Amino acid sequence: MMDVTPNPIDFSAVAAGFSSMFDTGNVVVFIFIAAMFLFYVLVLVWSRRADKRDTEQVLFSFCIDQKILDVELGCTSKSAYTISGANIQHHQSYSKNMS
Repeated sequence: MMDVTPNPIDFSAVAAGFSSMFDTGNVVVFIFIAAMFLFYVLVLVWSRRADKRDTEQVLFSFCIDQKILDVELGCTSKSAYTISGANIQHHQSYSKNMS
């Protein structure tokens, strides 16, 4: 494997490039790159807020008669679930005593 050293950055040349940006016509490229970066940040903020809103809508609840250290092999509790959605009516179903 070859070890290739990177070229050093000449910051005085970079500053000179920014100062002559309007003369060379590169201002359009700079504005485009800045706009794309701003758009990326806005999408990042929007998606983070949407993720927070989604986690707030998730509900989790335990059964009332659920035991923490339940070592039985069968299910002795009656449980229910509800399925709902945009085009689905609410359904409830109860499980049978399986012990």
